[in-house]
Amino acid sequence: MREANAMNEKLKEKLKMRTRKRFVRQDAHRFVKKMGAVWRKPRGHHSKMRLSRKGKAPMVRPGYRSPVEVRGMTREGYLPLIVHNVRDVARVDSQHVALISATVGKKKKIQIIAEAQKRGVMVLNVRDAERFRERVEKEMTERKKEKSLLEKKRKEKVERVPEKTLDERSTEEKSGDKAQDKEAQRREAEKAMLKGA
Repeated sequence: MREANAMNEKLKEKLKMRTRKRFVRQDAHRFVKKMGAVWRKPRGHHSKMRLSRKGKAPMVRPGYRSPVEVRGMTREGYLPLIVHNVRDVARVDSQHVALISATVGKKKKIQIIAEAQKRGVMVLNVRDAERFRERVEKEMTERKKEKSLLEKKRKEKVERVPEKTLDERSTEEKSGDKAQDKEAQRREAEKAMLKGA
């Protein structure tokens, strides 16, 4: 028991040792809109930051890296385990926490969260499970309503358009033939005029 407590204390100390330093690119405070603060190594010949002058922002170096034992851990000291489906929740033990994959849809996400709550597993990327479930269910009911309205409109549209009888179709075809005949006569008249001119 004492050994486990000693291990926990060591882990806690190492978690505290982990760097929370924010590395920003050179002159980020001057040109925030233009280039942002995302880290880029300074390469300028006269760069004071590259030369590590006193008072300049720190550069990324191996010495800042966190201890091996706590790399990839959360702040509480758990290792995240990516979960894709309900069966994966069973793999999560006391040292791990569930991290739902980004490719999982809303329906399956709700099932995973329910299973995790049943087993007492912490889910990292869902803050309030109940709120999330309510919101998703509301969205799904709204979507179903919209879908049913669209189907009703389609059915009404189909019912409104009467089917044409054989007589109507034949008259349309005849009128189409007449239009083609008139077009052919007009072209012939144009040709005759061009020859005469």
